[in-house]
Amino acid sequence: MTWTARTSGTTKTLEAVLHDGARFVAVGDDGTIVASADGANWTALPSVNVPSLQGVAYGAGVLVAAASNGEVLVSNDGGGTWSAWDSGASWLYDVAYGDGIFVVVGADGTVLTSNDGGARWTRRSFGGETLRSVAYGNGRFVAVGMNGRLLTSP
Repeated sequence: MTWTARTSGTTKTLEAVLHDGARFVAVGDDGTIVASADGANWTALPSVNVPSLQGVAYGAGVLVAAASNGEVLVSNDGGGTWSAWDSGASWLYDVAYGDGIFVVVGADGTVLTSNDGGARWTRRSFGGETLRSVAYGNGRFVAVGMNGRLLTSP
């Protein structure tokens, strides 16, 4: 496969990218957010005041981002404005969406869920090995992390 370098419009490190059905959205250091309809031409969206956005997911018209300061950020307008919720975790790494549920994972075994588009969050696990990534498929969430930690739901 051939790859082409593109100009993202930022020099900040980008940590995660998604496609929401209409465009690509990438997030990264210093709350940087960039978007592209075609993957070739990128424009900056308003940044958020966090050290780094580590993960981003899209579902049911909502963008959710996981931040390195433990905040969960939610946008209902495509990334124009964001609301923040402090999870109490020291670091959040990733977020996934599936079957109407957002799942965020992070430091010290943090697992957070929202089934109402990010309006309210529930701590499902808090303690244990740090979880670095989460994905959804075949009706199940799978989270992985440090020292071989692997969690599944249900």
